[in-house]
Amino acid sequence: QGVLAIVISAIGTVIFCALSCKARWERQVSTQTITPDERKEIAKLFAEIDTDGSGGLDIDEMKVALTNLGFRGVTDQQLNALMFEADLDGNGQIEEEELVALLGRYKKSGKVDFRSTVQQVLTRDMQHFRRNWVDEAYQFASLLLILVVMMAVLFKIGEYAEHTREKQ
Repeated sequence: QGVLAIVISAIGTVIFCALSCKARWERQVSTQTITPDERKEIAKLFAEIDTDGSGGLDIDEMKVALTNLGFRGVTDQQLNALMFEADLDGNGQIEEEELVALLGRYKKSGKVDFRSTVQQVLTRDMQHFRRNWVDEAYQFASLLLILVVMMAVLFKIGEYAEHTREKQ
């Protein structure tokens, strides 16, 4: 039981670290181009969209924001693609730093523009979204394979330790 608890704990830790490292890297890379004035603009925009004041934009708030910006006929698939693109920590909401990161990734001509960013995400080829999803699934499968190998190693270590105790 002790070895199993260690293995489960190790698996959880590895998965959490992999996801949080990816999110930190994405956030760091894409926020480097955002100026302090742009951050203030983004904070103001975020406060306007975050109608429930939760500190995170859920899919319903994004739908309302897009409608208010004049985007009509946005499909659920497009909305999910936008949420997937922006939600770096995978908690189902876009926090302010994630919005900054999204706008930083799509910054054009030295200017941050929420409408332009949304337009780019919504109109880009959905094949790109699928390809990213497949890449992430492949990475996840690779991670699981590594975890299975780690489990086998830990199991053997546990057997060896038990065998050594029995000899003593």
